[in-house]
Amino acid sequence: MKTIIVNIFVVSAIFAVCESASAACGPNETVPQCEPCAVTCADRDKNICPEICIFNSQCYCRDEYLKKDGVCVPESEC
Repeated sequence: MKTIIVNIFVVSAIFAVCESASAACGPNETVPQCEPCAVTCADRDKNICPEICIFNSQCYCRDEYLKKDGVCVPESEC
């Protein structure tokens, strides 16, 4: 029973950190659970992407957006 309570606390803490970090992100940014493969427009044509999830706690562009000149833009604007 003690283990279950500790696990619930840990999961709750992780969600709280992710939500507060997401609030500090810029426009079209979020904190994904795993680091994305393509981060900038220059990265989108690279085919190397790890098959594992590397835990993340930083802001990255939302799906279908990439960084261009420090701002998240739709991939179509790259």
